[in-house]
Amino acid sequence: MSRTVGFGAPGHLTVDHEGESDMGIEDKFSNKAEELSGRAKEAAGAATGDEDLKNEGKADQASSAAKKAVENVKDKANEIADKITGH
Repeated sequence: MSRTVGFGAPGHLTVDHEGESDMGIEDKFSNKAEELSGRAKEAAGAATGDEDLKNEGKADQASSAAKKAVENVKDKANEIADKITGH
């Protein structure tokens, strides 16, 4: 059973009965993979003196961190919605 929760963003967040967004788990894995890839690029760039690769790795990590922050906001919105609706 699904319900839709709006939280001020354009559109809505679809939440399943367990409070996890439909793509939440996949997004979290994807974000972690991006973070780890960024760390590897940064380390490889540092080891080889390739500043472009090092900076690309840092950018990947920053992108992952931003996505993780959005996921955290979604998770908190789901928790609040669950408390309000009693789920």
